[in-house]
Amino acid sequence: SATDDSETNRRVFHEAQEKGIWLNSVDDPDHCTFIVPSSFSQGDLIVAVSTSGASPSFAAKLRRIIEAAIPSNAEETIAALKEARNILKNDIRFASLSSAQRGNLLKKISSDDRLITALLKHKKNETIADFLKGLL
Repeated sequence: SATDDSETNRRVFHEAQEKGIWLNSVDDPDHCTFIVPSSFSQGDLIVAVSTSGASPSFAAKLRRIIEAAIPSNAEETIAALKEARNILKNDIRFASLSSAQRGNLLKKISSDDRLITALLKHKKNETIADFLKGLL
């Protein structure tokens, strides 16, 4: 619902409620059953920002700030971390590691730009398992 008439928005909202239909009434959060956040995605990365309808323009501003701060290689990095995670979970060479140990290793990589760079190199060379073994 996107009208400049609050009475029309109210009627549309109540009719949608009676019929079990979700409704987003633009710029009228009192007549919404859901709010659409300001969002962006890069591959598996999805970022959404919402002010619960209080200020969509501020949510959009914050989303732009966050989006500008995301490294340009985020999509590639996430794909490499996903592959590393799958190897740690499924490769017999890592079967002795606990879930916590696997998680700690991935956190170590994620928090160190040098390790991320190395992981990306090993992904290209298809040697992620060797890289992970070397970190143990």
